[in-house]
Amino acid sequence: MQLFWQWFRVVQRRLGGFNLAIRPSVRCGVMGLSLWLVLTLNLAAQATNWQAIAHSTDGNSLQYVDLDSLVRQGPVTQLETYWLDRAQPAAKTYATTEYHCDRQQYRDLALNGQPQQQDWHSIEQDELNQRVLEFACQQESP
Repeated sequence: MQLFWQWFRVVQRRLGGFNLAIRPSVRCGVMGLSLWLVLTLNLAAQATNWQAIAHSTDGNSLQYVDLDSLVRQGPVTQLETYWLDRAQPAAKTYATTEYHCDRQQYRDLALNGQPQQQDWHSIEQDELNQRVLEFACQQESP
């Protein structure tokens, strides 16, 4: 944020101060650019660390995990994931998922940002979630 204010003061000096009544177009431009910078800096602070963890046997589906989101509480690990079909890479599905390491089960807490009220599911028939569970249960919380 300090960098933003340094930039703001430089712009202000170069424009000879802000006489807002005389220069409304300059005011709008600086305000718009300022808003863009604040939003950009905010998004950078929320960056994630995605790593490919699993792919389907046929290689068409991939699942990624955000390593920074991993939280372990006893036998339960929660993390952010997304998966995609290589035939439609733009159609990603994001999930906040819990994995119960002892019972070999999982449940989605949110899908694409929408809260879910799901029961625990067996991991047996889901090869991608099997691999994510194996990975997640070997990790410690950051």
